[in-house]
Amino acid sequence: MRAAWLSAVVTSGSTTLINIESNRDAHLDGLRGLAAVSVAVFHFFRSFDNDFLFLNAPLHKNLLSALWNGHFAVTVFFVLSGLIFMRKFYQGELLDCLRGGLKRYLRLVFPIFILSMATFGLHALGGFYNFEAASRSGSDWLIKWYRYEPDFWLAIKEPLWSAFFSFDAAHTYNANLWTISYELLAVFSVIALGFLCRFIPKLWQFVLIASFMAIGFQTRYFDFFVGAALAFCLIHFRVSLPIWAGAILVAFSLLVVRFNQPSLTHIQIIYLEYPLAAMTLIAAAETCRPLRVLLSQRVLAFFGRISFGIYLTHMLTLCSVASAVFLWTGSLWITFLAYAAVTIPLSVLFWRALDAPWMAFLNAVFRVKKVKPVASLQSA
Repeated sequence: MRAAWLSAVVTSGSTTLINIESNRDAHLDGLRGLAAVSVAVFHFFRSFDNDFLFLNAPLHKNLLSALWNGHFAVTVFFVLSGLIFMRKFYQGELLDCLRGGLKRYLRLVFPIFILSMATFGLHALGGFYNFEAASRSGSDWLIKWYRYEPDFWLAIKEPLWSAFFSFDAAHTYNANLWTISYELLAVFSVIALGFLCRFIPKLWQFVLIASFMAIGFQTRYFDFFVGAALAFCLIHFRVSLPIWAGAILVAFSLLVVRFNQPSLTHIQIIYLEYPLAAMTLIAAAETCRPLRVLLSQRVLAFFGRISFGIYLTHMLTLCSVASAVFLWTGSLWITFLAYAAVTIPLSVLFWRALDAPWMAFLNAVFRVKKVKPVASLQSA
């Protein structure tokens, strides 16, 4: 076990760590990295230039505005999780599915626990300046966080339980943890869905997946079941799109999720358009080889590896270093440079020192098995 753990973490003749999940799709990592950066950029503007996000500016009407659409980025995370876990546990054995669910919980708990304790320490030392910065920037979002006294018990119980089952946005050590309950409970549902497919023919599998989608509609569980439906299609239908077709799908997806969409209701955007656009984008990445190659480039692969770290640590740097720099300089762009200069190295440290070794350890303990090559597969 120790050898398996160490071999997953040791470098291979370069400064790049071996991917701890050797069958992870690099192009999906690239998408995940883009999504994490998108959330971090969105929260930066939400904190220090709130007006930018609410202006009816031409800049919000082009396709690239999806890059700072944090709401869509979260949907991409959710649809990806549905895709990945459905493919991994499709028609899986009961023991494998139970082990997969336990591994998922442990995979999330430990890194979040360590970061929660670090955040508590910073809170106790008076290291958060978001209240003062929000008073200056006028952000109704940034002002919400860490307005309570340092709470050691919260730092312990939140990553172990309340983040999953009783999240309180007004009393949390990381506002981004609202997604974690979905990343656990919805993934459990997808694993169960994959297991149930073991006992019924393909037509009824399709009906079952559609039923889960109908039940989950107008909740964020729908996103995961959309990903599961896409996985089902990719398992049973091999598709290879030319570059022009992939480009059309990507353009359509980005057109739907342009940041400024005043004609659509919030419910329509979050619960229907975004999941379908994310499914379209991921389907293009899965079926168009040139797009897979593009998304697998070194820079995107790097951000994909540290995406979990970016997603979790950027709240800490927003409310501490970035807020302090904003108060000191009053400059949006100096603040952004400081924000990036701290968040990226912190995310790399999170990945190298915590996330990668922990995942390698879990893979060794649970002895992740190779799955039948019905399509390009990504591990849990």
